[in-house]
Amino acid sequence: AMVAEVEADLEGLHAKDEELSTQLAHKATKGEDIPINVVDFGVKPKSDATETTEKIQYCLDNFPRVFIPEGIYYVNDTLIVRNNCQLILQGDNVRDINNNNNNNNVACICPVSNVNVVELSDGSSIIGGAISATYVEGYSKALIFIDFSTGARINNKITTTLLGRSSCYGIHVYGNGNGGIGYNLQVENFINNCGVGIKGEYLGGTCWFTVLNINSYIQNCIQAINTNLGTGGKISGTIQPIVSTSNIHSEDKALVEIGTGYFIIDAFFWDSTTSLNKWDIHLKSGTLNHNILSIGARIKNENKYPYNKISINDDKFDMSIYPTRPVSLVKSF
Repeated sequence: AMVAEVEADLEGLHAKDEELSTQLAHKATKGEDIPINVVDFGVKPKSDATETTEKIQYCLDNFPRVFIPEGIYYVNDTLIVRNNCQLILQGDNVRDINNNNNNNNVACICPVSNVNVVELSDGSSIIGGAISATYVEGYSKALIFIDFSTGARINNKITTTLLGRSSCYGIHVYGNGNGGIGYNLQVENFINNCGVGIKGEYLGGTCWFTVLNINSYIQNCIQAINTNLGTGGKISGTIQPIVSTSNIHSEDKALVEIGTGYFIIDAFFWDSTTSLNKWDIHLKSGTLNHNILSIGARIKNENKYPYNKISINDDKFDMSIYPTRPVSLVKSF
């Protein structure tokens, strides 16, 4: 009799769980501000990549806010975060991830093939957690991809930690076509071990991008930022340049390389003298009206336009923002 009562109680709990999941899904469908949990749709950590990708994509296609809890999730195709959708990964300000014992209350998405991991659509965001391609041999895509070639990409936000390889991009903002527009990309995250931490690329057409707000801690990348969007924006925050432990870095590349456009560079360069790069900031020939606020930045200016203005204000940098040197806690992943 006791066994029967326990089984009945368990059945009741399962029924309540199913009812709650249904209610949450129903509220999310109606647009209410409650994220659905991918676990309720069969997603499991460290399970089949195809199944995981399909189920997470189903959630992104059908609900405005999607939550991925603690664990490591393998994907083999690009997760597309549709218009005005928010993908939320468990864990804030991630610095320490261990592949063998993920006990850090962090959700981490890991590609198992050479694909852009997450693509952001108009008004969409990815918040918290981490994306890591550290163990994907030959990985050369982007951990986060934004394509503004033929449509609007406005008010995107990224706070997810990105752990890459020397052959990949952390974030790739791309434009090549007509009619596209990008505006107000906000990046506030930690980027480690990528070929280029943030890559802005404009190849032609009438699309354009403006207001690129970067306030990130970027370290161990061949280049922290390389942008040629033909527009403008602001780069701010802490950039820790390359450590001299690898032979892949090129002294011909600057840590921050700006093509055409108007930019305000407000960055602190930790240990720039130990970088294998020859320059901290490289302003190419199409750049305009730069206000550079930094400490000890080595600058190469190729702009010859008479109306170009470059203001360098090393002495006005607010050291109280960065009172001590940050210490990286990122482990091999």
